Amino acid sequence: MKTSESIENLTKALSKSHKELKSFTVDKEGYNFKYLTLSKIYEIALPVLSSNGLALTSSSSVFVRDALPWVKVITTLCFGNEFIKNELCFPLIEPTKKNDTDVMMLGSTISYLTRYNVQSLLSIAGSDKDAEQMQIENINQ
Repeated sequence: MKTSESIENLTKALSKSHKELKSFTVDKEGYNFKYLTLSKIYEIALPVLSSNGLALTSSSSVFVRDALPWVKVITTLCFGNEFIKNELCFPLIEPTKKNDTDVMMLGSTISYLTRYNVQSLLSIAGSDKDAEQMQIENINQ
């Protein structure tokens, strides 16, 4: 995570936004658990962030590491000249269905990384299972 030299005003605006945000409820099920979609996060959070002078941006790129395609997503929360920036990298998600294309997998990887970047920057929990419970279920299977 990177920040501008000062984030004093940004954190005040973010704190005010946290007070105004409705609770988030998981809205999608798949991959053996329920989760919060990026579109739901945006639907709830963007109007509140905007009304408090905050902007949220994301950019993505693809690079090669160890002969495999990787995706990097940089998400930035801004207030004037102040910012908090989070960067995540992950290998391109492999197709799980016969008709999945590389472009579909790229979109899935970008959405996945963006969702976790946004949740991290805004302190939003996004799953109905915590890591410990998921670990217990995996051991018992």
